Amino acid sequence: VMLGLRQHGFVSRAGGRWVLSRDLTATSLEELMQALDLDLEPGDGWPEGVDQIVRAAGQMTADVRGKSLAALLDEAAESETPDGVARLHPLPRDEG
Repeated sequence: VMLGLRQHGFVSRAGGRWVLSRDLTATSLEELMQALDLDLEPGDGWPEGVDQIVRAAGQMTADVRGKSLAALLDEAAESETPDGVARLHPLPRDEG
């Protein structure tokens, strides 16, 4: 996944770490999905939780496909969890 994102200019390596190298306000969902060679409809092969963010962004119309990633993340954050943060992974639980 990371190599595909690197090939399309989404990430790069710096100091042994992956860093974001595209402005999310100028990058659309459609561009990201094309870079990852993913269908724009949630289904098999999608990471757990991503479908919730897609649903929060609304129907997968041309309007949504053309929206910036930053705008979609903002919309998902407003409509997801009670504390206003969209998460792909559950919060760690204190086991003590």
